[in-house]
Amino acid sequence: MIDSDAMNDAFAPLPRERLSDHLASRIGGSIERGQYRLGDRLPSIDAMARAFGVAPASVRVALTKLEMLQVVEVRHGLGVFVVKVG
Repeated sequence: MIDSDAMNDAFAPLPRERLSDHLASRIGGSIERGQYRLGDRLPSIDAMARAFGVAPASVRVALTKLEMLQVVEVRHGLGVFVVKVG
């Protein structure tokens, strides 16, 4: 017979990843794999939102996370550029 503590541990809720974290990982992975190189401009926020099937706000939050990690630089009116690879 399974004790209640083991049952609770086995069926504990899985940690949920935020959509923006998942998007940041996907975009960052594209950069790491060489799809985008240093200095390259990423697609527009709207284009990425359509490609991922998410709202533009989610892409903006993901790009903000990558900007905080100094992987990309958001240049308002110009686009988002890769500033660090790997």
